[in-house]
Amino acid sequence: MAYEKSDAHHVPYSDLRKNAKITFVFPFSSETKNMTTIVERDGGSVAYSKGSPEKIISQCRYIMIDGQAVPFSEEHIQQIEKEMTGFEKKARRVLAFSHKLLSGIRTTTEYEESRTHIESDMIFDGFVAITDPLREDVYEAVNRCRKAGIELKILTGDNSCDSQSACRFYLSRSH
Repeated sequence: MAYEKSDAHHVPYSDLRKNAKITFVFPFSSETKNMTTIVERDGGSVAYSKGSPEKIISQCRYIMIDGQAVPFSEEHIQQIEKEMTGFEKKARRVLAFSHKLLSGIRTTTEYEESRTHIESDMIFDGFVAITDPLREDVYEAVNRCRKAGIELKILTGDNSCDSQSACRFYLSRSH
């Protein structure tokens, strides 16, 4: 179960989600490669963004370390990218997260007109690496195509390391 750390206790993610007052959402798109949700919290607003690591890293100026937002250095970025590449080489899908405290933006029109501002100077919170296995019927379809002499190509919105690793990991095996 996912938890958010607080001083008093751990709160189940499902409770946070159920009680969240979402005021605006920039939906995910393949063009932006991220999604940002604005939530009212503790008398203010917080923008939470999730998406491709490249996109999230590019919109961050700070990183959360030991509960403190510190400048996001090139060394931090290199270390994070190295760790993410390790997961991507194992055919894991990587999703990164960031947030930003907002002030002065309150209406839908203001949010829509302020996306660039909202998604800049954010705080990098971290990333997750998940397994996104192929459906079982894909293996049989791949094997039938190979036996029929059909050369397979993959079309994906993932970064090249992720897609190449997934092909090697999932499609090079005989199932």
